[in-house]
Amino acid sequence: YVDTVIVSKRDFKLQMISNGKLKAVEKTSLKFGTSGEILSINVKNGSVVRKGELIAKIDPSPARLKLEQAQATMEKAELDFADNILGFGYGRDTSKLTPEMLKVARIRSGYSSAKNNLKQAQLDYRNTELRAPFSGKIANLTSKVHDYATGDICTLINDKEFEVEFT
Repeated sequence: YVDTVIVSKRDFKLQMISNGKLKAVEKTSLKFGTSGEILSINVKNGSVVRKGELIAKIDPSPARLKLEQAQATMEKAELDFADNILGFGYGRDTSKLTPEMLKVARIRSGYSSAKNNLKQAQLDYRNTELRAPFSGKIANLTSKVHDYATGDICTLINDKEFEVEFT
């Protein structure tokens, strides 16, 4: 005896009740990469932002000053580096110098240190603007204009895609 059933598309009669939480796949706390006084906040709780959109800005004056100082130090280090190469008797042509001679010239001139300081100053200057790393909604906005930015400014949640977490 063989029993057969015709399969058809219809509602599934069995119910399962469970509690769970929706968690955004993309969610992050946003903060400035440097500290300073907040000059502007362009969003509020519930605002929708696109990737790359400006959320807030801190006073760039101190970072700009450090950047200008780092650029001046870099220029001096480049001159000192050129002087050190001239001291080896090769003019500005570094192709004939050994890697060890180049290393010594960079250390004596402060070139490597100045280059790193310049990179850090450029990064600090870029970090005076807080931009959305992905599109989403703003939540938990705690800071206000003229506050000193030290911790989290807000949370960004991509509300287009969620995961369900069941206990």
